[in-house]
Amino acid sequence: MDLATKTAVLILLLALAIAVDFICACEGFALSAARFKSAGDPKPRLSRWANYFLRNSKRAASVNFIARAALFSCEASVLCAGAFALLEAAPWWEVALVFALVCAVAAALRYAFLELPAASFADSNPEGVLQAFSPFFAAVYAAVLPLKLLFGKISAKAFGEEKISKALSYDFADVDVKLRAEANEAAALPEYACRIIKNAMALPEISACDVMLPRSQVRFMDADNSLDENILVARQSGYSRYPLCRGSLDDCLGVVNLWDIFVAGPNPDLLKLKREIVRLKENEPLIKVLPKLLKYDLHMALVEDDFGGIIGVITLNDVLSELVGHISEDFGPKDDDGAQIVSLGGGLYKISGLAPLHRVEDFLDVDFGTDAPSTFGGLVTLSLGRFPKEGERIFFKEQRLRVTVDKVGSKRIIDMTARLEDPETKNDTEETENIPQ
Repeated sequence: MDLATKTAVLILLLALAIAVDFICACEGFALSAARFKSAGDPKPRLSRWANYFLRNSKRAASVNFIARAALFSCEASVLCAGAFALLEAAPWWEVALVFALVCAVAAALRYAFLELPAASFADSNPEGVLQAFSPFFAAVYAAVLPLKLLFGKISAKAFGEEKISKALSYDFADVDVKLRAEANEAAALPEYACRIIKNAMALPEISACDVMLPRSQVRFMDADNSLDENILVARQSGYSRYPLCRGSLDDCLGVVNLWDIFVAGPNPDLLKLKREIVRLKENEPLIKVLPKLLKYDLHMALVEDDFGGIIGVITLNDVLSELVGHISEDFGPKDDDGAQIVSLGGGLYKISGLAPLHRVEDFLDVDFGTDAPSTFGGLVTLSLGRFPKEGERIFFKEQRLRVTVDKVGSKRIIDMTARLEDPETKNDTEETENIPQ
């Protein structure tokens, strides 16, 4: 094969790699932009492949990440091969210098003439880009996905399932978002704003049942009881809104606001004062719960299981708390046995056994690396391997968290005290203290 033929082949390979790379770049940037607009919901006007990648954005983005890394290696190799053809008898140090120089130039050109144009093009019309490029990206996806799964298993065998499982949950679509922000020289966001954005990104993964008030703790007004009896319920509980039911939550007629009772005059009829209430499925993600509550101007909704039974109540405050942090009413019970986390100062916290595990992780800025138990009390019980006794202690070594069980009920942990130690504090754990491995 003469030099001209070799050059033509190399140019053809380079053009093919660049074209596929551009398609993958546009697909990745369009995917990261479109999923925020659609919250992961498929669009009827999009093609089947575009909707598929929109629903499976995390997997598609990870495959895209691998494909683009391989394509860059291919582009750099082709350029190096062309350079080496001109250095037939060059010494090794010249070859190494040319290799490094070619890779650096390839990376710079790729960023300036492929990465940024693709980001701008995809951002201008993300759904149109998905519609146009998804069929072509499907071929790349089909080729790379088996390799991703295979080498994911190999990595898990080499480094351990627990460590790799965290990496597998990494959202590569966020890398595209970060690159776009850096390309546009966006100003650094305040820490609290970054936390809100992080919480917003997690909303699709949090279900209504994760933040609801369980049925056993819901106090309601009974339509068959007198007004004085229902007012007594409100005085004892201290909340501003109550479901209005007949006998149980399964027969809920609506929701009553205390303000409506006070302004209605003497002897108000609760049935006339009740407001609408909706039912949500227990596995419905908060990213869908929030717009539904806002659309119908609701502050409370019932949560039902797959059989239609009511398992709890969720409020607008519960959902917003997942975004901005805990929101407490300006009046109401402060020491109830609900899902509370209270800072006592000095790294000491009072935590209810019913506190959702993900909320404890966010509040303490720790990661327990498991989603098996939904509550903090469940995590303690699972880590001990049995139901704890009052006064029993457990030390989560990796999180530097010492937990003392303060009070237990017949079937669950009621509350605990937790101390978050400084990372440099020496481990003076007593022999009698349980340490989960």
